[in-house]
Amino acid sequence: MRLSLFSDYSLRVLLFGAVKGGAFPLHEVADAYNISRHHLVKVVNNLTKQGYLATRRGRGGGIILAMNPEDIMIGRLVRKTETSAPLVECFDSISNTCPIHSCCGLKGALAQAVGAFYSTLDRYTLKDILDRQNVQAMKDILLAPKPARTPSVAEEDLPDDLLTDDLTSDLLVDEEAELTPALPG
Repeated sequence: MRLSLFSDYSLRVLLFGAVKGGAFPLHEVADAYNISRHHLVKVVNNLTKQGYLATRRGRGGGIILAMNPEDIMIGRLVRKTETSAPLVECFDSISNTCPIHSCCGLKGALAQAVGAFYSTLDRYTLKDILDRQNVQAMKDILLAPKPARTPSVAEEDLPDDLLTDDLTSDLLVDEEAELTPALPG
């Protein structure tokens, strides 16, 4: 099983927020991970709608964790951000064309494997992940000044629909201000 880039980026934004503490502009996350701001706007928008992040305007504003790291369940987050296709065709009753799906034991084994994957993630919070890492090393890496950004090879050819399906941005990216939330006051 492979997580979508949307889930990967969602986890990275939350890790960055927990390591950074307080409000941070979008460009800091983009620079820290060498990820396109355009793609991160979609991720931040979704995480804000889901209640994981909040955005604030003005001086000292930006993006901030809306939940404590110990309340952010990794399994729940991944379930909410994984919108990719089913693991195998027979998991999708609408597009399934496999003639043996009703009697094949592989479907059950794969369903158990996916269940075990999420069951494992359900045991971890964002705080657990941070406690298992060298947080100071993460701060040194993520918060260090970065050279000018160059897109990664994978990102250059990345279609927007691989990140998310129908999310429209309620956030406006400004080259100077980085993040201007389209939220009232």
